[in-house]
Amino acid sequence: GHFVKADIFDRPVSFSVGEVTHVDTSEEALSASLNKYGEVNLGYMSELTDKTQDDLITELDGKMFLNPITGEFEVRDKFIAGNVVEKIKAVERSIEANGGEVNEQIEKSLKALKDAVPTPIPFEDLDFNFGERWIPASVYSSYMTNLFETGVDIVYSPNIDEYDVSCERKNMKIWRDGPASPCAAQHRAEHHEVRWHGRERQRHQGTGCGGHTVGKLED
Repeated sequence: GHFVKADIFDRPVSFSVGEVTHVDTSEEALSASLNKYGEVNLGYMSELTDKTQDDLITELDGKMFLNPITGEFEVRDKFIAGNVVEKIKAVERSIEANGGEVNEQIEKSLKALKDAVPTPIPFEDLDFNFGERWIPASVYSSYMTNLFETGVDIVYSPNIDEYDVSCERKNMKIWRDGPASPCAAQHRAEHHEVRWHGRERQRHQGTGCGGHTVGKLED
């Protein structure tokens, strides 16, 4: 016996390579356009169906939308994908730049984007802790500065995934409540809990202050 290359090495096997010359419905024309061009091509779709572009737009209402920024139609799945909040702002800016002129297609597009906006999560339902990587280190610095009543600087090193903590000058709150203090754990348990990270394991290093590292925030 001998090995024979499969068809996939020589020609496409997941779709037809034959040229489509005519389709009966607007939906079929849309599919053909996406297969051939990867986008909505109304001119090509009109040739396939012998329908006007206006007829195609009417029949495909809800399946594709006009992107006011590019001036081109896009299929629904593409148009309302991604950061829809930013898209709404971009569309509104585009409308403003054009003197506020809005036609029926733009209104439909804007409504589709707004309908796709997820329900905001109330602040009280959010759950986040020290060490969350998406929170800027400056936020941690501001909080710790306020908490310990002295300048605290927190820097995150993404390459080694560690936080380094330093302060301007030591005070009683640092010695008593700081992560490296002997009684910090007991005091946090009795008065308030300061978690470097919301995971089960935590480790604190360092003993000094006055510009020296007093702790590291790690997983």
